[in-house]
Amino acid sequence: MDQTARFQADVSDLAILSNALLADAGDPSRSWLESPPPYVDALPVAVYACDADGVIRWFNHEAITLWGRAPGRRDSEQRFCGSYRLFRLDGEPLAPEQTPMAQVLSRGVAVHDVEAIVERPDGSRLIARVHVEPVFDRQGRLLGAINCFEETTALHQAREVVASSDRRLRALLDALPVAIYTIDAEGMIVSFNPPALALWGTRPVRGSNQWSERWQLRDADGQPLPMALCPVAAAMRELPAVRSDAWLAHADGRLIPVRVQPKPLRDGDGRVSGAVITLTDTSVRRAAERRQRVLLDEVDHRVRNVLATVQSLALQTFGDSERVAPALLDVFSRRLIALSRAHDRLGRAMWRGAELRGLLREMLEMFEPAESGRIVLHGPRVELPPRHALALAMLVHELAANAADHGALSCPDGSLSIDWHLLDGEPRRLALTWLESGGPPVGPPQRSGFGRRLFERSIHDELRGEGSMAFDPGGVRCQWCVPLPPQEP
Repeated sequence: MDQTARFQADVSDLAILSNALLADAGDPSRSWLESPPPYVDALPVAVYACDADGVIRWFNHEAITLWGRAPGRRDSEQRFCGSYRLFRLDGEPLAPEQTPMAQVLSRGVAVHDVEAIVERPDGSRLIARVHVEPVFDRQGRLLGAINCFEETTALHQAREVVASSDRRLRALLDALPVAIYTIDAEGMIVSFNPPALALWGTRPVRGSNQWSERWQLRDADGQPLPMALCPVAAAMRELPAVRSDAWLAHADGRLIPVRVQPKPLRDGDGRVSGAVITLTDTSVRRAAERRQRVLLDEVDHRVRNVLATVQSLALQTFGDSERVAPALLDVFSRRLIALSRAHDRLGRAMWRGAELRGLLREMLEMFEPAESGRIVLHGPRVELPPRHALALAMLVHELAANAADHGALSCPDGSLSIDWHLLDGEPRRLALTWLESGGPPVGPPQRSGFGRRLFERSIHDELRGEGSMAFDPGGVRCQWCVPLPPQEP
């Protein structure tokens, strides 16, 4: 039972008890006025009684505490209320004749849940809520009234804190550039901000419109998305966090691309009590992505043309030269092809980066098909930024070319394993091991070739990492560790 209900029950009990006392009194009026209920000082609420003229007849200790004084009994100057001064909640003085007690004695009708400001003699103030019950004799004549009142200062302060917080939250929501709305446990819209209205093109009726029935979401094909399949419904079913792209049907018929991000809200017992939904208009982003795609496609086209031109110039310049062996032209062409493949992979990802395992497979397939089973790749999924992807692609190509010409991939029994893992810390680091086995005996080269120079330039100079290359008798072993940029959220 909350405080208000409890106090109202106390008042009703007092009235019932007072009328019961009247039944056995020789002089009902005097018995009730002179003899307050015996348990009145044990009540946890402030109580006082007035006769039909409004003169205070009795009060309890709790009333003295709230008033900050004990008014004189039967004092004709102290009528209707024992407060030193009384004010309305807006600060306007409240005359004794305007008090709830005076209203009850004038009309004979109970008054509940009326609040006023009580000022004590020392100047301190508090807010009190009053519940006044009239008392009648057997013939229905009004004898007086009982006022049961409680302090609600802390409650008002808490309400003001909540109201202030609500105002700040409302101002924040209205200022946000994204559409936000909330729903209750039944999916009915509770609140929304101006950007949501602009995105919908219509004003929903609070508590009447469910989810998005007036601004139907559509899938990638433009077909209406059933309620059961929309992200909000998933959030209400306590499924994992959902963030999806969809099309929103504006009131004027336009389809607007949006990103829907619902988050369930829970009550004190942990049950889903509603959800807050964010709708982000992705029109500008999509248009920018289309322009970026066109530009990147043009760049990729030009890069392929440049590489093809370089290859053609090399063939025309050195193809007939006796000083350039055909094998060297083949090596040069394969390097151009590897560079072109790396550019193509980055282009397909809009130059956001490349996944390490896929990049390795693409570079190695130039020398050994994946289905042969001679190459084993082992490691977690790692997204490489463009600079790392290009550098490592060319390095892997050079190592694979060497393995195909002189190492483990040059004979049927040879194999290659590539293992990698991420090292925690700031910054994160990628550690990779290249290990050949089963090939012809390996020895240190007589001179530093292009592969070693590329290794040092790529790992040490460009990627600021550390690495080593060893020519063990069983096969080439190459290890490196390079830092990675922070992950994007």
